[in-house]
Amino acid sequence: YSRALYVFRKRSMPDPTMIAFDAPTGDATCTRRPRSNSPLAALTSLNEPIFVEAAQAMAKSEALGGANKEMYTILGRLYAEGHGVSRDLTLARKYYGDAARAGDGEGAFLLGDMAEKGSGGPADLAEARKLYQFAAERGHVGGMAMAGFFLDTGRGGPRDDAGARKWYAAAAEAGDAT
Repeated sequence: YSRALYVFRKRSMPDPTMIAFDAPTGDATCTRRPRSNSPLAALTSLNEPIFVEAAQAMAKSEALGGANKEMYTILGRLYAEGHGVSRDLTLARKYYGDAARAGDGEGAFLLGDMAEKGSGGPADLAEARKLYQFAAERGHVGGMAMAGFFLDTGRGGPRDDAGARKWYAAAAEAGDAT
């Protein structure tokens, strides 16, 4: 949704939407922004035309066969890291799962990492192994390396030296140095 990406900003008169979200002025460098949770920000996101149009575009995309698979990964990352929202590993795991079901290798890799560590739900090495292999099959370099590691060490299933060599070689070919 490209209209939201381009905001012309003046130092003397910041955009009113930016003020509602507690954006710093353009007068000085800001190394870290405080979290904004003002009621005005909530009202702005409900009533500002750009936010309404973005919500409508997302709903239309969902109705036409599903949202963009990368969107789910981005939402998962926001909840996993707590950027702009409260940190919620259960929701992060849900959105990574949605991304993986939509065929996104990055989402599958991140969900595999959560399944391996038990973040946002129970640890499940067999599931992590499947997810890493799924990510690897979709060209995710980290997924290739982790699939090789799981097959090499027998984590989450039986050892498979030939499969491990295959994924290690594919990861090295794709530029993974580990």
